[in-house]
Amino acid sequence: MDSRERTLLAFDHKVGDRIPICGSVVDIIPEMMDCGLDVLQSCQLEANGMALSNLQSRFDKYICFQGGVSIQKTMPFGSPDDVRQEVKELADLFKSNGG
Repeated sequence: MDSRERTLLAFDHKVGDRIPICGSVVDIIPEMMDCGLDVLQSCQLEANGMALSNLQSRFDKYICFQGGVSIQKTMPFGSPDDVRQEVKELADLFKSNGG
């Protein structure tokens, strides 16, 4: 991350804003947490390393994940039952630290 990105992330944390994130950011999440990241919003699950099971096992004790239903598959192409099923799976995955 460059200094502009670090400054933006620190400011957003200060004012309680959220930055939507697309793509694979798994390698820079620790650096983002150092800047104040406490909520990772709109995870792009299909990106390399961004499976929620991977993120949960590495970072669930430190940050919150907002918006975990697949925005590339389930939301645009799934049925209402598909969405419900994915939500249930996510709730089970993240329930250990308060959901």
